[in-house]
Amino acid sequence: MTRSHPTVLVPGFAGGNAFFVPFREASRLRGIDAACWERSPIVYRRGIAWHGKRLAEDLLRLRETRDVPLTGVGWSEGGLIMASAMRHLSEEFRNPEDIVRRVIAFGSPFDGTWAASVAGRLDRILRLSVREMRPGSPVLKSLVGFLHRPRAWDFHALSGTYDLLVPAPQESLDPSWCHQGPWDHTALFWHPGLFDLIHTLIELP
Repeated sequence: MTRSHPTVLVPGFAGGNAFFVPFREASRLRGIDAACWERSPIVYRRGIAWHGKRLAEDLLRLRETRDVPLTGVGWSEGGLIMASAMRHLSEEFRNPEDIVRRVIAFGSPFDGTWAASVAGRLDRILRLSVREMRPGSPVLKSLVGFLHRPRAWDFHALSGTYDLLVPAPQESLDPSWCHQGPWDHTALFWHPGLFDLIHTLIELP
């Protein structure tokens, strides 16, 4: 089967390539060229903007090896990092949509998550940089503000009605960007219905 629709999978705070194995296999069977980004946030323990800049650099290099613009799929914090990468690309290039045409974020806490408020108390000791994901974080407000600016690339935010970490809906996001379904925060690891929706979004013209 010919593989197309080059896609980059960006893990969340505690995730890694292993979390994407079922989704990557489903993507392969669908003919989608999906690859994982290697810089897991829990390994590098740096902020969203730091990861976003590195991701932007890697996306640019990958785009040079593909015939068409990329799609980015971010899981949890990975969706925030993907949005940050797009901001970096938008600052550097007039047409960032020629590099990445679509961003899909699943379970990404653009409105923050209570878990970051709890874990953030240990930031000074463990240096996990999770406080940026607490509700009301200036970092999140800035990212959401960026998403509301005029842009030529597509953005989709997927959230689950059973997600206890990032409950739907996220009020700061435009409803037209948002998709909700019967998923929990781990659904991108196993849920065929979620796989199918993301694949459908990836394949949009």
